[in-house]
Amino acid sequence: MRLVWSKMLTAVAMAAWGATACAVEDHSLGDFPRLAGETDDAPRFQRAVDACTGAVLTVPGGEYTLAKTVMVTNLCSIEMSPSVLVTAVAKMEWMIKIDASWQLWKKNVPAGVNPQLYNLTYRGGTLDAKGLASCLAIDNYAHYTLENATFLNGRKYGVGIETTGRGYEMIARNLYFKTIMPGLSGNTGLYTYGGDSHYTDIVVVDYTTGVHFAGRGANRLTRIHVWGGPIKPPKPGALPEMLKDSVCFRIDSSGEILRDCYADTGEIGFWVNGWENRMFGCNYFNNTGFHMKDVTIIRQDKGSLWTAGCYFQHQTPETRLYRGGPEAKIHWGEDNIYRWFDE
Repeated sequence: MRLVWSKMLTAVAMAAWGATACAVEDHSLGDFPRLAGETDDAPRFQRAVDACTGAVLTVPGGEYTLAKTVMVTNLCSIEMSPSVLVTAVAKMEWMIKIDASWQLWKKNVPAGVNPQLYNLTYRGGTLDAKGLASCLAIDNYAHYTLENATFLNGRKYGVGIETTGRGYEMIARNLYFKTIMPGLSGNTGLYTYGGDSHYTDIVVVDYTTGVHFAGRGANRLTRIHVWGGPIKPPKPGALPEMLKDSVCFRIDSSGEILRDCYADTGEIGFWVNGWENRMFGCNYFNNTGFHMKDVTIIRQDKGSLWTAGCYFQHQTPETRLYRGGPEAKIHWGEDNIYRWFDE
């Protein structure tokens, strides 16, 4: 009887320990100060993230530095104060890399962790990669919210979604991308290979490619504004650095809907190669003060595209409305406006 009772007590104690060990607990980065010998904030960020399995890490206002990628693999959501500035101080692939694989491959989830967390978030703050890294990667997710954040000076990407994994239902809104330092031509503001997602109220400034939808498709792009020109030319008389070979919207996926999107000063406004894509109320504008000599509003190498209610402006003699390949099909809606093309 004593042995049975002892086993029962042990089982109860172990269950209580397991419940405590797997308890979801939110934390603040302020609870994790730098330790002796640490010269940047990456180690404390990593400790804080690791303590927030299935929970939320809040980051109070202030300036922080990263010399190593912060890995988020435990369904931790990150919420930064709007006044947070996180700066890269060493070369790395990503400043922050989020992999929510436990949402997709539940057999790998540790005991006591709930994989049915469909409102994971990354919210707020500014990541400044300083040309040393790409800012943020998100992979292997099932319904994820990315919002109210700024991404500066990404070496390859501002944000890369599904660069190595898969996912669906990204809800991305109120994002700001900007390159404010020279030497980063060829970069991309927002890249995604994902599908079935919504991208709304996004502004991209001076990334060579503003947004690149590269893969699965069936996304909704609403009120995205891409423009360039502030980074100075590398030498007198040349194009501003980020306008050379620039593309505002590159769409290599299919079934996309672009609504009220604005291509503002890029050598190619809309480069659309997927099938059954649609543009409603979109606009191209060329700031002639930057003296681009090779302007194509819509380029289409292949695929099919419908346009309706769009506004296309012919502001310089070199501007071409459309350049299509032999496998490309386009339908011009009757309510499009072609400003100065027929004058």
